[in-house]
Amino acid sequence: SEAPSRFFTFRRPVGRREITVFLRELALVLRAGLTLDEALLLLAGEESVGLASIMRDLRVAITAGASFGEALERHPRLFGADLVAMVRVAEATGNLAGVLESVGEERTKTERMLDKISSALRYPAVLLVVALSVLVFFMVAVVPQFASVLRDFGKPPEGFVGAVLAAS
Repeated sequence: SEAPSRFFTFRRPVGRREITVFLRELALVLRAGLTLDEALLLLAGEESVGLASIMRDLRVAITAGASFGEALERHPRLFGADLVAMVRVAEATGNLAGVLESVGEERTKTERMLDKISSALRYPAVLLVVALSVLVFFMVAVVPQFASVLRDFGKPPEGFVGAVLAAS
């Protein structure tokens, strides 16, 4: 049977958290004594389709003679210049596992902070949407009914009341 066309396959983009988990897992297996090539092969079998594809690409680049930093540099959207620079220093000093572990920990802390900020902003955003919905409801449904009552008095409303009635 024929392999499915790449045109019809759906691949969701690799997220920031997946990269962080990848870096931490890579540090772990490197500390366990696996070579970079073996570690990428092992991890590629356990990851999502998109990330496994990236790992296979990294592995191909490394087996072709590129450094890990050069291989990461081929994916600038996923691996920023700061990470690539740290990996190059780590390769030069022989401490790749330690640097990847440190980067993974810092990225985890950053992601936790972003989660806290996001959840802290969610409640005020919901309150704002509810308040605006109530305001629109009053301006569309309630205020026009009061307008007819005020018109029955014969004198047109002035000031703020007049402006509110005109806006509805």
